[in-house]
Amino acid sequence: MIERTFVDQQIEETKDMNDAEAIRTLAATGDEKAYEILFERYKDLVFSVCRRTLGNPTDAKDVAQQVFLVLHAKANTLKAYTVLAGWLHKTALHKARDLMRKNRHRAEREREAAQMERDAKHSGLDAVWSEVEPLLDDAVEDLPDGVREAVTMRYLN
Repeated sequence: MIERTFVDQQIEETKDMNDAEAIRTLAATGDEKAYEILFERYKDLVFSVCRRTLGNPTDAKDVAQQVFLVLHAKANTLKAYTVLAGWLHKTALHKARDLMRKNRHRAEREREAAQMERDAKHSGLDAVWSEVEPLLDDAVEDLPDGVREAVTMRYLN
């Protein structure tokens, strides 16, 4: 019974930690209770920043999770005077914008690839390729071993 009381007391003391104490504890010991307290205290703030920025609740949850992973990883680099709410807000905004930028770049690459495919079909390259394709394997097979390996690794792999 004494051990249970001691554990309960530790949990209660942890709940009363301010942000600076929780960060310091997390940084020094990796204490998951301190992390959980910070998570519970700020999860709604972080999620709402991500949701407003991204407009997609699924992406917002993913980015919010990333923000708390960054907090866990960088707890030892935060200064004692850091206002955690502001730091989390800024980090959430940066992570959300990073995802938006990544999604925008991916969409551009996908559009470019689709356009290249449409251009290739309309340019008659398919007709030329269909004539060359059957001859390619025979031509590569006739090359000397070292040259065949180099050509295969460079162009056909």
